[in-house]
Amino acid sequence: MRIRMIVMFGLMELFRTMTRAEYFDTLENGWRMGGDSGGMMAKWFAESYEGAVEFGHKLGHLEGDSKFCVVGFEIDNDIAKKACIADYDLDGIGKSRAIEIDDLNKKTYQSYKC
Repeated sequence: MRIRMIVMFGLMELFRTMTRAEYFDTLENGWRMGGDSGGMMAKWFAESYEGAVEFGHKLGHLEGDSKFCVVGFEIDNDIAKKACIADYDLDGIGKSRAIEIDDLNKKTYQSYKC
């Protein structure tokens, strides 16, 4: 099991379940709001790899592609600290954080590939 921590290098590791389409779109275009109505102004990240995997299985990503990626990101501590934090078991993924799209495009470092 991975332990989430804010490290001395100023980065916090968070994990996101993504469809392959979202993953490749993010690589090409950066973070964007999703959905037909514009979507949320933030993206949710699990604080553990296991939580992100569990969410991926629950969500199912059944819109034409049942496969998903769990991607690890290193988020700048200042951004992670000001995120909306769900200290409860949000959608079965455990503790999680919502990071604003603008902040994600400023200081996000991908640490794992799909």
